[in-house]
Amino acid sequence: WRVARAQVRAPAGEAAEAELLAREAVDLAAATDFLDLQATAQLALARVLREAASPAAADAAARAQAVYELKGNVVGVGWAAQLVETAPRSE
Repeated sequence: WRVARAQVRAPAGEAAEAELLAREAVDLAAATDFLDLQATAQLALARVLREAASPAAADAAARAQAVYELKGNVVGVGWAAQLVETAPRSE
């Protein structure tokens, strides 16, 4: 539920709360062996960070992409790769 709530709150202007929820989801997923869950949480964090125009979005998306690749989830790899390409960059 943290992933969904984070992705709803970010565009609603609640960036800090959204990031907190997304990071909690990443931490909880990391303790499992469920690779799709781990990657989905990372991708949600990347989306929340992108919404906040944070350059850290690209790193989170790249982590999601790596986990999706490890799992063999080609659709997830595509989602993450697209976010890596469109994420804000530091100046």
